Amino acid sequence: MSAETYKIRPIISCVGGPADRISWFLSKIVSQILHKIPSHLPNTNHFLEQLRSVRFDSDSTIESFDVASLYINVQNDEALQALSELLNIHGACVQTYGLSKARLLTLIKECLSCNIFKWSGMYFAQARGLAMGQRLAPELEICFMSRIEAPVLARLPILYCRYIDDCLIITSTQSEMDECFRILNQQSQYIRLTREKP
Repeated sequence: MSAETYKIRPIISCVGGPADRISWFLSKIVSQILHKIPSHLPNTNHFLEQLRSVRFDSDSTIESFDVASLYINVQNDEALQALSELLNIHGACVQTYGLSKARLLTLIKECLSCNIFKWSGMYFAQARGLAMGQRLAPELEICFMSRIEAPVLARLPILYCRYIDDCLIITSTQSEMDECFRILNQQSQYIRLTREKP
């Protein structure tokens, strides 16, 4: 079943499913690393703090970027690779309750394979992307996007922050903004961002 055929995004409820409890546990482990992602906004208050702390002039450019259909466009293997890279850097700060990195990633991969859903009396498996409704999906998307945005952060924009798939970026010029947008859209064959001025 493809999104192009039906223009829907199935929500695969994992509540009470075979991976529900272990996914909850693994989500608690993975969520510890999110505060190490510089662009991640955990809530509105953090966003407001970011805005208050930045200084920019009237010539600066402000835009918001949105990732189109993020869930279905983040491949499980790429999300796991992004998490693995973050664990290599910040693993010492993460309480894994005795799980090695390899076992943690194996368990997460198995949980992600629980992506079966029933529609019109027939059973389907989501063929591409993280399943909406999977407990681990939001954390893995945040990890994945940190990998996508790394080249833009290296350019040191005035401000770059993101809540899941919604980004706010402030640059000193429009040409720098255009370059950041171009770079973000080149990082993955599936990820496409749209943009909007406030």
